[in-house]
Amino acid sequence: MPRPIHMLSLATTCVMASLMIGCEAAQPTGQPASRPDSGNERIAALDGLEDQTKVGSPRVEGGEQEPLRVEVPIRATTPYDLTVQYRFEFVNDAGLAVEPAMGWRYMYMPSNIERLLSATAPDESAADWRLEVHPSE
Repeated sequence: MPRPIHMLSLATTCVMASLMIGCEAAQPTGQPASRPDSGNERIAALDGLEDQTKVGSPRVEGGEQEPLRVEVPIRATTPYDLTVQYRFEFVNDAGLAVEPAMGWRYMYMPSNIERLLSATAPDESAADWRLEVHPSE
């Protein structure tokens, strides 16, 4: 008969391994299908997040002499917590991506608690932005 302490150690190891696997920088697949808030074309989502989130009004600061800074409030409207991936893309006046591009970030979203998705453009050449939000894999 296994000892309780060994079962606890095994359970703890399994949970830790699961969490570590979930921390990989997985890349979402597919193209943006719809927006979580239909009022802002700069915000795109995949796989049904538009029905599971509420996005507030973005706050944008900076510009010509300093890099753009963007904050977008978002809240899970589900009775359960969500984990999402997001990234901002900044573009210059010609519509070209400002490098270096932001990688995907993970965000844990407790049910009905507002969180802020935020980023700062790499330099002052950024004239506009776009936010992609996906369920984490």
